This record gives sequence, structure tokens and C-alpha cells, in this order.
Amino acid sequence: MTRRLSASFLPHHARAAAVFLFIGAGAAGVALAVNACGVRAPDSHGDENLPNAKAGPFRVLRAGEAPPQDRTMPYALRRKGTRDPCALDIDGNPATPDVRLYVAASDRSYPDGPPVAILAFEAADGRSFDPKTEDATVLVPSEAWEEGRVGAPSVLRVGNQVWMYYDAAGGIGLARSDDGLHFTKVPTPVLTADAAVAWEAGATPSEPSVVQVDDGSFRMFYVAASSIGEARSLDGERWERVTGGPAISPVAPPDFPTPDADSVYEPIDDVRVSGPFAVMGTSSLGRRILRVYYAGLNRIGLWSLGLAARYDGDGVLQRAYGPVLGNLYAPKGPSVVFFDDFTLLWFTAPEDRTKPDSAPAIGEGVAPATVSLQLPGL
Repeated sequence: MTRRLSASFLPHHARAAAVFLFIGAGAAGVALAVNACGVRAPDSHGDENLPNAKAGPFRVLRAGEAPPQDRTMPYALRRKGTRDPCALDIDGNPATPDVRLYVAASDRSYPDGPPVAILAFEAADGRSFDPKTEDATVLVPSEAWEEGRVGAPSVLRVGNQVWMYYDAAGGIGLARSDDGLHFTKVPTPVLTADAAVAWEAGATPSEPSVVQVDDGSFRMFYVAASSIGEARSLDGERWERVTGGPAISPVAPPDFPTPDADSVYEPIDDVRVSGPFAVMGTSSLGRRILRVYYAGLNRIGLWSLGLAARYDGDGVLQRAYGPVLGNLYAPKGPSVVFFDDFTLLWFTAPEDRTKPDSAPAIGEGVAPATVSLQLPGL
């Protein structure tokens, strides 16, 4: 299939077949599904579909791919109460996987509670984060509109500074830093609730992800109600919403068939979408691609990670047909960094995978699934 896809899905029987191949047939099935249905369309077909080289699907880290340090794979950071990771390539060089990982954190005495700080951890290999660091705080509540909470960091390099967007009780805030560790806040939120936007249902925007596009302007993806919206800005501080409805919303068609005994297909996002993470990339033919990773909740209560994308900075996002990471770890809040030979993924997962309601922690994965990240001596 080489036609360009819109944000709408294929007919449901075609979707079901594609996802069945994607999740049910192993490595060969993945290749067949993505080549046949445009999830990883080859550039030789005229670059009509959005290529997904190294963009997923992901597998979680295995034993030996990160130092044990009291961890259980695939957890990169098993400190209870940490969530919503955002990774920053420290030197901006895709040949070196040195990463600073920003995470929202609850009070350690109440790990199931709301996030009250943003922490930063570093790893030269993108995996060896020290889970025992006590004083890693880079942002705490200080403004009245935050009402004692800060969370969901979105961090990007803008010129010689590092900017952090974050959510709090009154909306989405912005803080800037010269070193990525000491931040100065804009005193008021940069995006707040807007009762005039019908689909948001009066909800306060949260879970921001901000990316700078090639013309120097910015795009923000954020959560309101059960959908993901989009806003644009010329300076990163004054934002206007993109009109016409949400950028990504749950898809629950009224004629969606009930899975039968011979089907392994379930929609990944027919109830809720959240936790967007936006990143710019380039196809092998030089076309710029905006990818938005997100978490989807389906009707039987399972979370998976999905992907939508479009060429350039504007336009309709096209959904991939299957998850980029399945529901085994109930993943939420994705963040990715592309390196020369692989892509690393961080996500929120229950600290105890046998207890879905346990406090959150940070899991990690890699694409392509065939790459080996063995550490020397392990």
C-alpha cells in the first residue's frame, strides 16, 4: 500500500489484519505488516508514506543491557513515584548516547501521590542512570498557580539555553536554564484552560510536549479531556491553539466489530490518548518528519504506546496501525532520542509489573528490536 494515509483509519477489517501481523507473527510478521501498510514504508515508493526507520516498534531492555544496580529489567529508574520521562541528548551528537533524563516525582513518602518535583539524572550510555541519587531536583513548585505541584516535563534545547515546559494545577508553565540544571520560571502559565474550545470540555491543559520546527517556530502537543491538542507559537511563550479539533483523539467507531476467538486484535486507543512526545526527524530522501508518540488506553483497560506523524511542521497527523510498544508493561508517557544506530525509548510503567496499580517508575526500550546493547563485562 503506497497511498498517503489520512488521520482516519483503514476499514476495520484491514486494520485488524495489519495489527494481527504486527503483534502476532514475530519478527517476520513485523516486517510484513509495516511494509504492507505504511508503518515503515520504504522510501523507494516515492516517499509518499511516512518512513519509520528506527522509530519503532520497540522492545524493552534485557538483562545485561544496563547495569543491575538493584534494578529489574526493563527499568532504567526504579525509584518509586517517578513518571513522565523526558530525555535530552546532552551534547546533541547522535554518535554518543549521553542522556539527561528529566522525570516528574512524587514525595518519596507518598509515591502514589501527585508530582511535587522534577528531577534530572544522567547516563553516558543512555542506560546507566543512578537510581539512588538523593538530591537530583531541578524544579519545585514556587508559584501560586502551580498549587504545590509540577510535573510532565518537556525539555528542549533552544539556542544556548535549555527550556522546560511542565504542567501544574493552573496550566502549562515554562522555565529556562543556561545549564539544564538551574531553571528560572516564567511567572505565569503559558497555556491555560479555554472554555471556548468545545472538545477540551473546560479541562486544564496538561502533559505538554514542545518541539521547535525548521522555521524556528514551536509546536506544542498537550492533553485535555481524553484527547491531545496542538498549539503553535513564534516565540515559545505566547501560544495559540490550532483550530479544528484535537490533533489526536480516541477512535471508537460505532461499527467496530467485537473481537472473536480467532482474533488477537484490540484497538489501542479507543478510550483515551495522553502523554504526547513530539520529535523532528528526516527521511532518507531529506523530507522532514514530525513524529508524535503517545499513550493509548483501550476499552479493556490496557495501555500501549502509539505513533502518529506528518511531513514538515503542519498538517494532519497520520496514525501508525499498531503499537510501537505493547501493553505488557502498561506503558505511558513516552520519550525517545534517536542516535546513529538505534533509538532509545523511556516510558512510565508500574514499579511492580505484577501489580498494575503500584507506584510508577521508568522503563526503557530500544529500536530496532534486533540491535544488541550489551554492556562490556555483563
